[in-house]
Amino acid sequence: MYRYKVIIDTYSNVTIKDSIIRKEYYVIDLSDFNQMVVDKAQENLRKLGKQLLLKARLEFEDFKSKCLEYETAINIKPKDINSLKSILGKIAIIRQESHQMQNTMYIIRERIRTFFLYLNYNYLLENDRDKDLIETMLEIKKIYKRWSDIVDKTYQKQEDMKEDNKVFSNQTMEKDADFRKKIEEFHKEFMKKGPHSREVTIEQGLELFEMYSIKLSQMKEIKEQIIKDQKLFDLNISKYDLLSEVEERISFISKIYDIFKTYKTKMDELKTKLWKELNTKELKDLSEIVPKMVKKLRNKNYENEPQ
Repeated sequence: MYRYKVIIDTYSNVTIKDSIIRKEYYVIDLSDFNQMVVDKAQENLRKLGKQLLLKARLEFEDFKSKCLEYETAINIKPKDINSLKSILGKIAIIRQESHQMQNTMYIIRERIRTFFLYLNYNYLLENDRDKDLIETMLEIKKIYKRWSDIVDKTYQKQEDMKEDNKVFSNQTMEKDADFRKKIEEFHKEFMKKGPHSREVTIEQGLELFEMYSIKLSQMKEIKEQIIKDQKLFDLNISKYDLLSEVEERISFISKIYDIFKTYKTKMDELKTKLWKELNTKELKDLSEIVPKMVKKLRNKNYENEPQ
């Protein structure tokens, strides 16, 4: 924008006398050319000014909506542990983004300040100046204080939620104690009736393996959630060794059941085929696939079963 301002200043100050070049055999009048340059520079200055103002307004509206979102979030009273975590999460985001938001405010202010600077030059708008520009500038001054108040309020909010933290911290410890009992039952049942038990057949074991794998996955989700809550409230992190033992055993026997499942799937496919649909390649592949999987296990020293 400054470049166009310089062009306008330069060519606007060229006098009629300076615009005429006289030589011995010809005379060149550049006054129309000078005016064309000024008009073009003014047009470009207006376009840039409008773009600048539009961008500043969009950024400003986005900034205001963020402020409103954060104000709403930290004004909510936590009803349960999830709402408490949501509020604490927002508080963390506000503090992390504080520097970035201040930079954004500075950029918006500079965009509008630049617009005002060139607006006074009378080249940015073809019609009357935007009256709401003054209101926008006043809002920007207010928004600095508004953001500062939001950041200050996060510290007050944390102080106000101390009692809520105690309540939900106790709830987390109760969840941990209940979960430990469930793990003990799960571990006891698995060790006695799991897919690795001597009393079950390989086919029964496959069904049990899939059932216990699903149960283990569900319990791991609960475990991860409890650990997150323990970290949130600065509690001792539980290890859940019995659950880890079940996971280790399931991981160990999964290789065996993978082999059996592959074999069983192939056999079930063959059972549904007519004799005329069979081919020697399929039979050969079936006879080779299981030995290959077994060999792969041996190469990984699979003999060491978890104790």
